[in-house]
Amino acid sequence: MEDHNKQTEENGRGRPTKYDAALAEQAHDLCLLGYTDKMLASYFEVHEDTIYEWKKTHPQFSEAVRRGKLGTDIEVVKSLHKRAVGFTYEEVTYEKLLSNVDGVPEDENDIKSEVYKKKVATKMVVPDVGAQMNWLKNRQRELWREKVEIESTNTNLNSELLTPEQMKAIKQAWDDQY
Repeated sequence: MEDHNKQTEENGRGRPTKYDAALAEQAHDLCLLGYTDKMLASYFEVHEDTIYEWKKTHPQFSEAVRRGKLGTDIEVVKSLHKRAVGFTYEEVTYEKLLSNVDGVPEDENDIKSEVYKKKVATKMVVPDVGAQMNWLKNRQRELWREKVEIESTNTNLNSELLTPEQMKAIKQAWDDQY
């Protein structure tokens, strides 16, 4: 490849880059599949720092990665939102109808044709509490996070941890007393 990294261009030393303009489109497609920068590095057989360097020095590569990741994120957000609020969809099935007419069985020599009846049913997927909690914990972190902070008004508590010897002495005193 004719393209060389900065070090090679500036002082003639260093290794030629593996970057090629065609990698931008590949990176875009891989990011649509959910690839991270670390996964891109593995796929292109380079160090993760090289991916960061390519994004800095090759605007088309950076833009392709950004578009790919954004497209995937948008699809996931849409799907999570849909699952959180519930949705309806149409299910189409086909039912085979009996081929004999008026209860008269078909003759072996008759030309046979199969007849199907199309059925369309509207189905509902109820909202998913897990998806709702995931959404709320990320969108309204302060209100919905699981971490609970407990404040104590007792100022007599010693905040230092007890040593194993101290714990053993307390246990022994408890056992002796009770």
